[in-house]
Amino acid sequence: MTFCQCTLDAYGDAVLAIINHEIATSDALYETELLTIADIATWFEERQPANLPVIGVLDDLGGLVGFGSYGPFRGQAGFSQTVEHSLYVRVDARRHGIGRALLRELISHARTAGYRVIIGALDSRNHASCRLHESEGFSQVGLLPGVARKADRSLDLVLYQFTFDQPESATTLGRE
Repeated sequence: MTFCQCTLDAYGDAVLAIINHEIATSDALYETELLTIADIATWFEERQPANLPVIGVLDDLGGLVGFGSYGPFRGQAGFSQTVEHSLYVRVDARRHGIGRALLRELISHARTAGYRVIIGALDSRNHASCRLHESEGFSQVGLLPGVARKADRSLDLVLYQFTFDQPESATTLGRE
């Protein structure tokens, strides 16, 4: 398994193919319309000023089989130490540890970058991803029932959180 830093020029088409497959065939993304290469270009451009990673995994032939990234969680300054990640593995490359390796790499990168919290927002029916997050130290911290619709179905969003340190908070101090 080889990691790479994805760029639009080198891997934009592969990123687009992986994302569009998920949009068309799953609830991993609550997007209902397929994306274009222009959408992917914008996504890459948004990551550059903040030095946000797009980490890829390559197969033996150099093809992109998965990628992950993280970006800001909400827009307010108070959330500056929190990021939300995304992680996708090409359907024919699943069940080979690629998702786990990518998640670990994202955690390591976020730790090195000085972030304190990583959020994962997953569809509640994505049991494999939920189990992966739990096995890597994420805790389920929220359930948002019926917050999305796709293909005439109501979808529930589950929030997972990984915290690098445990500072005192209103909850840990016994306040609510």
